[in-house]
Amino acid sequence: MAIKGPEISQTKGENASSPRLSAASLPHRLQIFTHGAPERDRFEVYREMFRQYVYQAQIENRSEGVFEGSIELLQAGSVGVSKVIAPQSTYARTRRHISDSDDSVTLFIGRTQGLVIDQAGEQHEFRPGNGFLYYGAIPGLAASSAPISMWGIKVAADRLMTASARTAQPMSISAEQPAMKLITQYLHSFSTVAESSDADVRDAFGMHLFDLLMLIVGTDRDTLELIKGRGLKAARTDVVLRLIAREYASPNLSAERIGLTLGITARQVHRLLEETTKTFYEHLLERRLLEARRLLTDPSCGVLPVAEIAQRTGFVDRTHFNHTFRTRFGEKPTDAREAAVRENARRFLGTSIR
Repeated sequence: MAIKGPEISQTKGENASSPRLSAASLPHRLQIFTHGAPERDRFEVYREMFRQYVYQAQIENRSEGVFEGSIELLQAGSVGVSKVIAPQSTYARTRRHISDSDDSVTLFIGRTQGLVIDQAGEQHEFRPGNGFLYYGAIPGLAASSAPISMWGIKVAADRLMTASARTAQPMSISAEQPAMKLITQYLHSFSTVAESSDADVRDAFGMHLFDLLMLIVGTDRDTLELIKGRGLKAARTDVVLRLIAREYASPNLSAERIGLTLGITARQVHRLLEETTKTFYEHLLERRLLEARRLLTDPSCGVLPVAEIAQRTGFVDRTHFNHTFRTRFGEKPTDAREAAVRENARRFLGTSIR
């Protein structure tokens, strides 16, 4: 049967027929959504795309109704990152499939629950944030009792084994493991990195993911020292800053709270930020003040009282907000709003006159 019209979005000028996730042949981003194909063909589209870009396997549709699935892929240096969404289905990678010589290793990370994987006697049930280290050179079976959504971080087996102190073996990984917490937080940047045209950004993203993966798998002493000096600290610092940028509006945000999220102490959070030339409090205050100024000068937010803007940006005390705002910008919040109103009026009138 001919497969018609899957919706495929990829980097301009790249070839959509590249095999699997490999640094040599895959464009840096590929998005595949089945809803662009006729309903009768959607499962077949998904199955063929999974076989081509994730792993060769026997896949069966166990869902009722119209099949809706998607596969998003990002090549970040030598690391392939995928996000797979699908209804109930089963996946069997047999000895016949292993003959394709794809012995890559993938850390699959649950975004939902309901998928169970079994490989080499190791059985794992996915839940949000936990993971399973899957070896492409070993037969495996997976089945879902509900719609699935999962991340995949795929690396060449020889690269992983060269740096690892362990022999190749599938393993379950707790969501509470510090490196897993970092990976989960780091993957929030997937879309931003995928949309970037800067190869250095993608390479750094992949390097940090690989370093964190190595900490999970286990490394020899020399590699561990390299990772500590190169990637772990940078990855942790980046995640701390991203959490501040995301959670700044919470008045209870603290180094202790971020530390609990990442499985590290508040003191470690403070030490990570030492080399940024700003303290945790300074980063948090700057983020809150910049957002407050944006709201104050946004014409669409003109009806919001200054007190509400302060509250929305994480300030509990109005006096403290007024003082820190004036110290940072050289004017009171009300003055900043009035100046923005005058400027917007001037621009409007100038446009009208022309």
